[in-house]
Amino acid sequence: MKFRTTGSTFLGLMRGLSLKNNALPVHLELAADGTLSLTAREPFYWLRRLAAVEAIEPGSVNIDRYLLANLTRFGKDTITVSATAERIEVTADGLSLGASNFAPSDLPAAPQMPSEMVAAKASEFSKALKKILYATDHDKDAVRPALLGVYFDSRDGKLALVTTDGVRLAVAPTSIPWETPVLVWADTLTMFRPGDETITLGITKSPSGEPETFHIGNGREALWIHIIRAEFVNYRRILDDPIEAQAKVTLSADECLLKLSRILLSPPATRQSVGHLRGRAHHGDPSCFLTVSEADASGVTFSVERRDEYTARVRVGAAVSGKARLCVNARYLLDLLRVHKGEELTLSIRTPYAPILVETTEAKHLLLPLRTYEDDRLAA
Repeated sequence: MKFRTTGSTFLGLMRGLSLKNNALPVHLELAADGTLSLTAREPFYWLRRLAAVEAIEPGSVNIDRYLLANLTRFGKDTITVSATAERIEVTADGLSLGASNFAPSDLPAAPQMPSEMVAAKASEFSKALKKILYATDHDKDAVRPALLGVYFDSRDGKLALVTTDGVRLAVAPTSIPWETPVLVWADTLTMFRPGDETITLGITKSPSGEPETFHIGNGREALWIHIIRAEFVNYRRILDDPIEAQAKVTLSADECLLKLSRILLSPPATRQSVGHLRGRAHHGDPSCFLTVSEADASGVTFSVERRDEYTARVRVGAAVSGKARLCVNARYLLDLLRVHKGEELTLSIRTPYAPILVETTEAKHLLLPLRTYEDDRLAA
């Protein structure tokens, strides 16, 4: 196989791939029309990317990832690559490099394309995914793998993306046709970065009809992600129940985010939170919480407290109906505000310890409240 290209081309092909010592080589295949295909296998997914190069001699080869990563250092300089199963030669501007290629002669076959695929707008899918990823458990040692994934649910024949970390739950409905519910690794989904084009979604199945991999692709990139073999929580039982709110607060995400960011302090570096001691990073710092101490027609007053070290109050304009008390982890509310910049949020509050429903025009969220020190003192 022989072709000419630039180091920046390899940089795009290698984006996001692991360079661990035990990572399998990548497979390069060059077509006569100058299309270079890179296929890589990671623990949880297969990735295939295409690039345009100047083809001299079509062919295919398996190459060690470190060799390809070194080629990216040539930047925009033109390089000529000649590769066989045993050796790779690179020449550029009078510079000649040669290296033995100890990669195996073949790789496991990549998954087949799904027999049934649906077309979707990349912008709609990416926007829905962005709304719910914050609620995924990012603890790699989590004992419940379902919390590490995105649930692709079918609601009335349409795709709804759902995530939860056990404390928060986020649902983003779409207009994309979908039939088979599957659970997909959340971190792997972020590998695919579609532009403003049409993408395809599908599921490859075993001969017995069981889902095996989730497929997402466009004309330049394709991703096959292994399905998580776990049962997702019955979120419908919680979310679809009618909520009789004692109070509703509608506020601007931008204004609330700006004012709360100014008064929130990071936890002291020497303090280990309860969540950290339990090995569950998503709990954040439970000692920093936020309450609504006053609410009327002109807005709400948020109070931020952290043990007995720090207190702050800020007034946020809002439309308020009814009267109820709210107390949440301040960091969790900030996560919500960040993914809904430029929008309005409506918080439906019931009893002090019932889940809080947060609604926007494009998504629904559930947030578990906190028990405050004042509650403990009253209980005592």
